[in-house]
Amino acid sequence: MRQGFEEIVSGWMLISGMEDLTDRIERIAEWSKGNLPLEPDEAATVEMMIHSQIARGIQRGDFDMVPAKSLGDVGPCCLCGQAGDDDSNPVRNVWMLPVEVPPEAAPSGWGCYTCGLPRRGATAILCDRCVEGPGKFFVDDQSWRRLTQYCAGSHGRDRRPISELFGRQRWAHDMSKHSKDDRRHSMEDPII
Repeated sequence: MRQGFEEIVSGWMLISGMEDLTDRIERIAEWSKGNLPLEPDEAATVEMMIHSQIARGIQRGDFDMVPAKSLGDVGPCCLCGQAGDDDSNPVRNVWMLPVEVPPEAAPSGWGCYTCGLPRRGATAILCDRCVEGPGKFFVDDQSWRRLTQYCAGSHGRDRRPISELFGRQRWAHDMSKHSKDDRRHSMEDPII
């Protein structure tokens, strides 16, 4: 990842405001004009930022008419197993889990360029009903164990049993390497 790009994206996963994320995406677009083609890790970061922006917009209610498959084929819900092609209950809520994926599941997962955390943090994707319905699912240090599977593969479409993550290393940001703003946002909204 090149220095100018890294300066723009540093700490983006900890931003809770939609406007801040939009500003960074626009700054990347401007920076890219003189720096194409993007390197693979840069392109992957931009894709994650845009998907995050879309998910936040949906959560805020900005896209009432967005088709359920707007995020593409993301596979089944990692909690209830429902297929991702049900328009009445879309699978589109991405969660960063506080645990490292096993080597055979990599390269997949979340990481952080700011604190040097490699992309080996486990992720899960859930349907709207599991996130918003009775018994709302949320991620903390233990609740992720209720999931039945987690995302694997280069685009997270494959699923692996959640039991593979039991006993694995905790995966978390080193907040001492983040700015005060990043630390503040992390306390307000620790999960994208």
